[in-house]
Amino acid sequence: MRGSDVERAAAGMLSALSPHGGRDWTVRAGSLEWSCWTTAAHVAHDLFAYAAQVADLSALVLARLFPDAPAAGPRPDALLWSAGRAALPDRPRRTSWSWQAALPQDG
Repeated sequence: MRGSDVERAAAGMLSALSPHGGRDWTVRAGSLEWSCWTTAAHVAHDLFAYAAQVADLSALVLARLFPDAPAAGPRPDALLWSAGRAALPDRPRRTSWSWQAALPQDG
C-alpha cells in the first residue's frame, strides 16, 4: 500500500459523496445508528489514521532495518527503494540489498 492508494481512496469517497452535498446528512446512514455525517467523518478519519500509521511504520522500519536509507523524501518511497522495489528520482532501483538484522551497539 502506498500513499497514492490512500489518495485514490479519498478521491473515490469525495466523488461518491459530493453529488449529495445538498442533502440532509443528519439522517441515519441506511441501517446504521449513525448519521450520514458521522459515518462519512468516521471513514475520513480512518483514511487519515491509516495514512499516518503507514508513514510512521515506514520510518520505524527504515531506521531499524535500513540505516543507509535516504533521509530526504517520503518514508514509504525510501522503504521501497531500500528493499529494491522502486527507483527514486535521484537513485536508480537497487538490484541487491540486505537489511541489518543485528541490533545497533550502544555507546
